[in-house]
Amino acid sequence: MILGTGIDVVHIPALADQLRVPGSPWLDRVLTVRELRHVRARLAASATADEDVNALAVHVGARWAAKEAVVKAWSAALRGCPPPISEEELDYREIEVVHDHWGRPSIELHGRVARAVTDSLTTHATPLGPAAPDPDAPAQTPVTWHVS
Repeated sequence: MILGTGIDVVHIPALADQLRVPGSPWLDRVLTVRELRHVRARLAASATADEDVNALAVHVGARWAAKEAVVKAWSAALRGCPPPISEEELDYREIEVVHDHWGRPSIELHGRVARAVTDSLTTHATPLGPAAPDPDAPAQTPVTWHVS
């Protein structure tokens, strides 16, 4: 069952400008160490191994868009319920874009975000939003995120 769909786009030139700001902690606040390692490996394997900020923005932008899309899909699934974590408290590093051996992306949730998603989405959904859990109901399957 699909509970919500999220989509996001990133303006790469604007992101590149943001990445050019000296001493900006943006990357460290948004990407995990594993994501940064993957981005650097992709840059090194491409023709832009010189760490061109525009190429960096493309790879970082893809991850940022995926993370924003997860938040939007989660919000859509809650159908009008307030978000369990406010935008100011959301740690985007807890929404991680990972890749399998073939390079296919998927999402891993960590920490507070993982707990909040589990608590808010694995209860029994109704057409009007999550319902109170039924203690006699079978355990719900984990949430699966499809990323493109």
